[in-house]
Amino acid sequence: MQHKYTFLFLSEKGFLTVLFGTLFLLGSHFLDYYPWIFFTVVLFLIDWKQVTAYESVLAATLFISMYVIWYMLDPTIAHRAGLFVGQGALAVLMFLLGRSLVSRYQSTALPVKPFFYSLFLFFIAYMLTLVYSYLFVEQNRVLSSWGMHVCFPNEYARININGGNLISTILAYYLAPMAILTPFILFYWGKLQKEKFHTIELIALLALSLFALFLAAEMGRRTVMLLFAFSFVYLSVFRLKSYMTIMDRKRLWGIALLLVALTGIGVYLLLDTPAMQRLLLKGFDDVRFGWWSQGLQAMIDYPWGGGYDVIVGNRTKLAHNVWIDMGKDYGIIPFIILILFSASLVYRFFSFLFFSKADIVLKHLVFLMGVVIFSIFMIEPVFNSDKTFFIYAMYFFGIITILGNKKYG
Repeated sequence: MQHKYTFLFLSEKGFLTVLFGTLFLLGSHFLDYYPWIFFTVVLFLIDWKQVTAYESVLAATLFISMYVIWYMLDPTIAHRAGLFVGQGALAVLMFLLGRSLVSRYQSTALPVKPFFYSLFLFFIAYMLTLVYSYLFVEQNRVLSSWGMHVCFPNEYARININGGNLISTILAYYLAPMAILTPFILFYWGKLQKEKFHTIELIALLALSLFALFLAAEMGRRTVMLLFAFSFVYLSVFRLKSYMTIMDRKRLWGIALLLVALTGIGVYLLLDTPAMQRLLLKGFDDVRFGWWSQGLQAMIDYPWGGGYDVIVGNRTKLAHNVWIDMGKDYGIIPFIILILFSASLVYRFFSFLFFSKADIVLKHLVFLMGVVIFSIFMIEPVFNSDKTFFIYAMYFFGIITILGNKKYG
């Protein structure tokens, strides 16, 4: 049964056009300081029949609890609440928008192309701003682990950190979702063409994905390279298994030779890059893992919030873990709510992957994006450092909760 949207005059194509435009503008970051613009548009895109869900209540409660605690700790926030409250409200609405996305279709009939862009257009817009920045914005030094100047106003320009350069870790965790597309596009080129992707379109997407890999390699971003490698291995194993099942020896040998060739080319191109050298020298070792226990201790010391000024690791106020940073800054109540919310997401995530009859390509997209976002949440202070990425993550979480619902499986 078709569900009606608040924009009753919009056709399905019109709805997707407004949705894609919203995601593109959000990903470009040009309107980061004006969340209420997005709030107003998203408000009318939501299918309000999808609001009544356990996860929706948790999402709203999480942000209400944070802002109430924030106000109790610092009443002066009322004088500058427009941006911060707007970002929190937008995060909740984007979650509800994610839940609304599937309501026009059953998950078994979700068109691959619109669903692909509903997941990746946010990051495609971001990559286009980086391409422009790399080619046309004057840099005071070459691309390095510190990142580069970008054409859009970012948080670090506002507070005058690093001369307004984009801080490397933020650039890195925006690169990861694009980096995983390289093996996906190569392995499913024919399938994507059948789903009405044009050849030039796939070439452009592949170029953006390779540019993301280039930036990550030059900046020494191990996480991006590891997630790219995970995507490559996961899709390789899946393709090999599918050909072995049907005993298609010709395609099996073809994919095996392709894997060997791609692996060789990848090793040759990436071996001398800062990212691979850092991986070879340090492996998976990182000091930030030691900050987690100190962040948890700060939450215990400040159970009702207020641990945001506690230094961990003798160098930073951030534990580099979304859950722990939330507890450290806002106390045990938001921490517990976020844990419950995350547990429900994991349940919905695996429910969709293992019990849904959706197209396997859709499952690959959801699985890889889920792995990327949850991995980044484990090692980066996303909510503290870049709320726009967190807002997108809430949108993706909304998609997971509706896809994992049995009636759509």
